[in-house]
Amino acid sequence: SALGLAYDDSLFRYVRGTDYGSAACLLIRKNLIMNGFDQIYQPAYYEDTDLSMMVRRLGYQMIYQPFSVVLHIGSMTYNNATLKRRLMLRNQNRFVLKWSHSLECFYTRWMTNWISLPSRHRILQLASRLSIFRVLFLDRSVPCYDHDSRSVRTINIIRVLVSLGAHVTFVARNVDYNSACVYQLNWLGCHVIKQNQLDLGWANDVKPPCVYDIIVVAHK
Repeated sequence: SALGLAYDDSLFRYVRGTDYGSAACLLIRKNLIMNGFDQIYQPAYYEDTDLSMMVRRLGYQMIYQPFSVVLHIGSMTYNNATLKRRLMLRNQNRFVLKWSHSLECFYTRWMTNWISLPSRHRILQLASRLSIFRVLFLDRSVPCYDHDSRSVRTINIIRVLVSLGAHVTFVARNVDYNSACVYQLNWLGCHVIKQNQLDLGWANDVKPPCVYDIIVVAHK
């Protein structure tokens, strides 16, 4: 990715809201696309970014769904690097001009505090920017519906938190990212990481701004 993360990083494994949906693989309501893309971006580039902005302005959400997997061969329509770059730069300027007010209100001011955070915290804040609050959930193991009553309770708590607009990061000692237990949390919109991947950003006894609003400690 542009942030230097692998495609299978934990931040790409769970359902969540996002600013932008690529038209390389996009499922959208018919009434929102009936008039097609804005013609100012012809022949290509930034038309799907523009559509995403319009969809969110109308009160809808853009949802990232990691369980939908497609093979997209990039740059097959325009494999001329010079032409591709020229179109991208031209349409970038058109996009910024069209959406300058929204970009200023919702992005530029937000980026001021973002720059001062440790690198992994910046990435987490990007992923959770559309959430109302952030929750760090610490537990000894990943819950599963068919394991015990504790699991059922934990999963329901996470479901409620997500429904209230929380970005939930669940941390456990041993995490198998390909297990059904982790998948069910990812489906709920829960970010799951291993205990040794938890980075609160402490360095030289200097405490950075906390990126979590609530920390839940379920078990030692």
